[in-house]
Amino acid sequence: MGLRLHRPVPPELTSVFPTVEGWAAEAVRKLRDRYAGGTGPLPVDVVGRGEREHAELVASSAPPVLLHGDLHHDNVLRSGRGWLAIDPHGVLGEPAYEVGPLLRNPVGLGGRPGIRAVLDRRVAILAEAYGVDEERVRAWGRAHNVVSLLWSNEDADAVNPHTLAIIRAL
Repeated sequence: MGLRLHRPVPPELTSVFPTVEGWAAEAVRKLRDRYAGGTGPLPVDVVGRGEREHAELVASSAPPVLLHGDLHHDNVLRSGRGWLAIDPHGVLGEPAYEVGPLLRNPVGLGGRPGIRAVLDRRVAILAEAYGVDEERVRAWGRAHNVVSLLWSNEDADAVNPHTLAIIRAL
């Protein structure tokens, strides 16, 4: 999966693309500004763990490559040319960062019964596909989905219960 989808970025282009670290930092900054340093309606423990995990994962990542940035079920299509990833956002980071949307989607997944079994199966598949251990997949899943939770809160001034359920199940 990663060999065909992700690309190294020439040094002269690294400043053109955002980074997963920057995405998270900006989302947290906006949240803290909005709620006077707090987390508003978002659970403090979830946001705090997401911040810490994201920083730890970035610090222990291999050199960044160009990622799709929004790799989920609706952005992967089968065509006459094979499987295609559409609507890329373009962000620099570790390939395993891409697991976040794959663990969260399709929309509503967090509200289904048996979500832990679904996530366990997906984590095992993604760990093998990305060549990382299952705990790193879970950690990226939580960290990425906390950022998604912050974005959802920014857009809708609410807590996305399905994303929160995915984070807690991971």
